[in-house]
Order: sequence, then structure tokens, then C-alpha cells
Amino acid sequence: MNNELIFITSLSSLEADSPVLVKASDKWFIVVRSNGKTHVYDGVCPHLDFPLTPKTTIVTDCTIICKAHFGSFNSVTGESLKPQITPNRLSRLHPIILGNDVFIKKNVNPQ
Repeated sequence: MNNELIFITSLSSLEADSPVLVKASDKWFIVVRSNGKTHVYDGVCPHLDFPLTPKTTIVTDCTIICKAHFGSFNSVTGESLKPQITPNRLSRLHPIILGNDVFIKKNVNPQ
């Protein structure tokens, strides 16, 4: 089963309500743990598919901001906070928690 999963991070490395950018399998992901739930988003801004990396993204306790056009997103829900700039939300992935580790399935399209 583990050969079908991509390791993203460990739960113990996540601070509550503090999103992080994580690189796994040559892709960037946004991970946040809030109210006991772990959320994983594809590291691509839905406006023009701009990559969200440490150099192109501002991360605060509750907001992800794409430096390309300054679209911003709620770090827990992925919803756009500036729909006039970026009407779409971040693409959510469904994390799989195994013990202390966070995984996502390979080759699954974000929602």
C-alpha cells in the first residue's frame, strides 16, 4: 500500500493553525492542522496555475497569499478571500493519516 502513497509530513511537525509549504515527490503542498483535522492543498494557485513555493508565497497563521497577483486564500478551507482576483479555491487533497504520518494517494486529482 505505501508504494501508492506520497509521504507529505508528520503530524508532530505541524503546529496548530500554522500552515506550512512542504515539498514531496517534486511537488509543493500546503498543509495545515486545525481543530484536530489535517488539510492538504495542491501547491498551485488556481489563477493561471502559478506554483505556490516558499519564494512565491506568503504564509500567515490564517492566510495563503500568492505573490503573482496577490490572490489570498483561507488556510483551513482553501476558499478565496479575494474572489475579484482569484474566484476559485485552492485544490483540496484528501490526506491519509497513518500513525504520526500524513500521506496522499499518488495520481489523485485535487478537488
